[in-house]
Amino acid sequence: MAGNVGLNENEEYVYRISTAGEWSELQKSGCTYGQQLDKDSRYIHLSKLNQVKSTLERFYMNTSDDLFLLQIDCKKLGDGLLYEDVDGSNVFPHFYGPSRSYVPLTLDMVVKAEKIISSNGQFICSMLSYSWLESDLHKVDLHKVGLVPISCMKRKIGDGVSTLFWHDVWINDTSLAQQFPRLFLLEECINVVVGDHWNGSRFSWNWRRPLRGGIEDEQYHMICDIAKQVTIAQSEDSWRWSCDTMDSFSVNALRKHLDCLSLPSHHRATSNGLESIYHTMSECIITIKVWKWVVKWLDLNLPFQLPLNEFLDFVNSQA
Repeated sequence: MAGNVGLNENEEYVYRISTAGEWSELQKSGCTYGQQLDKDSRYIHLSKLNQVKSTLERFYMNTSDDLFLLQIDCKKLGDGLLYEDVDGSNVFPHFYGPSRSYVPLTLDMVVKAEKIISSNGQFICSMLSYSWLESDLHKVDLHKVGLVPISCMKRKIGDGVSTLFWHDVWINDTSLAQQFPRLFLLEECINVVVGDHWNGSRFSWNWRRPLRGGIEDEQYHMICDIAKQVTIAQSEDSWRWSCDTMDSFSVNALRKHLDCLSLPSHHRATSNGLESIYHTMSECIITIKVWKWVVKWLDLNLPFQLPLNEFLDFVNSQA
């Protein structure tokens, strides 16, 4: 039984683990009341992103049904979204609807959906686990602190067989699922790769139903215009790196980029001039004080005004 209703959370998205049947119902009818557990409790069970894997492992490990992960816009849920303490330690999001009226989850609340692949006891989904590069960068929050903008890492299309058409960033600065959400919801296979949409001379499409004009037609013409810029080649897909003169990504280029941003080039105590070994070792006021404490402790008399090379020679001669 849930308690502590309405605990404040600051989430942009919440997530729904959906069966294939439920996801199909949502796409066909535009809404769903969820599964039997949701109907019995009269609210839609949701999760925060960091709760999805544990929920899958606890309740879906032995399921034979196809599963989908739905990313849901919290703003679309409004005040019907409540966070509740379910077991004394975990706070989960629940969607009740206005005034706890138990309204259905609607298709327009879904930002994107992706099939969850189960392999060797692991649940695989791009929303859960980034590519090796994105995962490592995310662990140290390089994107969030601005050291490595997410826009500088893109997929460079070769044969298109290792780049997800809708989920990976390969045209502009965001995924096509984010750029064209209405078309994404109409896609027959949401995990299709770029190469699968290429028919030899241009891109082809597999919609679940005919487009109905309006925003769907507008987004279709926009994605066609963008797709004209892309040509499939007989080479492997690769990472494109815009923080270096080299177009392709390398670990060395990333390290040099981080060094340029993180290693000090000025002595900030005075905000004056380039940092140098001479300043660090003998000109800095703090350094001189440290040296004086050291030589006093060693009972030495060091000539602090000597040039650095002569000063170090003097130190070596006293050893």
